[in-house]
Amino acid sequence: MNSKILIVEDEAIISEGLKYNLINSGYANVNTVQSGEECMSFLQENPTDLILMDVKLSGDMNGIQASLLIKAMYEIPVIFITSFSDWNLVNQLKKTEPYGYLVKPIDPFQLISNVDIALYRSRVDRQLADNRKTMEVLLNSSEDFICLMDRKGIIMEANEKLAVHFGKSRADIIGTSMYEFNAPESGRLRKEVKQILKTCKNILYEESADIKTQEYRLFSILDKNDTVMKIAIFIRDITELRTMEKEYLNTVNIERKRIGQDLHDGLGQKLTGLSYLMQALSMSVSDDKTEKSKTLESLKEMTGIVSDLIYQTRQLSKGLNPLNLDNLDLISALQELAEETEKIFKVRCSVIQKGIFFNNDMEILTNVYYIIRESVNNSIKHGNPDEIIITVHADDKNFKIEVLDTGKIKVKKSLLSQGIGLKIMKYRAHVIGANFSAEMGDKGFVVTIAKSGENQAVNQPLREIPITD
Repeated sequence: MNSKILIVEDEAIISEGLKYNLINSGYANVNTVQSGEECMSFLQENPTDLILMDVKLSGDMNGIQASLLIKAMYEIPVIFITSFSDWNLVNQLKKTEPYGYLVKPIDPFQLISNVDIALYRSRVDRQLADNRKTMEVLLNSSEDFICLMDRKGIIMEANEKLAVHFGKSRADIIGTSMYEFNAPESGRLRKEVKQILKTCKNILYEESADIKTQEYRLFSILDKNDTVMKIAIFIRDITELRTMEKEYLNTVNIERKRIGQDLHDGLGQKLTGLSYLMQALSMSVSDDKTEKSKTLESLKEMTGIVSDLIYQTRQLSKGLNPLNLDNLDLISALQELAEETEKIFKVRCSVIQKGIFFNNDMEILTNVYYIIRESVNNSIKHGNPDEIIITVHADDKNFKIEVLDTGKIKVKKSLLSQGIGLKIMKYRAHVIGANFSAEMGDKGFVVTIAKSGENQAVNQPLREIPITD
């Protein structure tokens, strides 16, 4: 065995006996010194894996003093050797955190077994220390606020960024309640921790405080009985991200409206003018009956084509910029959507209003309209419905809108969850602070968007959309 062992013993007979037993057991690299001072000098030049230290030594430095210095400077494990076995001495030795304690005369088996265990424990401790240092680097290099807490919310470990965020040092926050530092958001955190303790499922949600938006990710750590014993929490400031996403969506809506208006005012008007010119031309053709018939037939065909283009342009313009939204009239826009759906797809589509929709926020109106329109399109595409019913529940503070299709086709969860349409609807709902769900109900597939007057976008949970296989 290649472990380097140092014996610090001022009685030569005992020292040589220990060395003999160690070498016979396979420890070939064994050295001896007689005092604490010699030990410290030896360690300056010679790497050592384990020290057998007599408590009482010749010279000014006893074994306990030497051990304290070794712990501070080298972190080398020490096994004490003594002729005394009393509890007062044991209590003194405990302060140095020794790896063992042998009482003279020393039995060879006890010697070797203590040395083996001490060397093994030392290797494990070094590995754990290395792992801890690596983990600290990883924790402190993250932009997230990170902590590990027990079932009661007591912080067991945390990174520097979390401590700075709370205005404390790591030492100050470890051992204290996460809920104490996390106020006023602790109510939501307590609720989610209670849920994760019950279900053992990881949780992702967002929370706002003042003007900041933070994303919380909670991960359960289970014991051998699959019971949550610890919870790892990662908190990320996503204020800038959410602001940029919101600005991007607003820009898209503005550009959509501009394009729609341009189509309506530009191309649509020109096509209308062209239609009038063609009608006038048809009235001024030659008197030759054969020629006149051919010309009128061509003009009629061209007029039909132009009429179709005018209709398509207006529909495209209306889709990009629902005109009734400019008048803050969501219900009328939905009724027009229902009428166009019936006309184009030959599927019954109706709007049922229960209460007056008071909200006049253009951002909310626009996003709600596009969520409903996408829901209707998805119903046509995937559900093969007999009927689509749009129900608006509203009062002066709250609204809930349901889009129900009576289609009998169930789309697979794996396929539906990958659809960009559902993801966009979910995101639009999140931006305006509304809850969103899409699931198979008793009467058919139902998409629901709901918002209360107290909701804010940053307070909405980011959970997977429940979809029935």
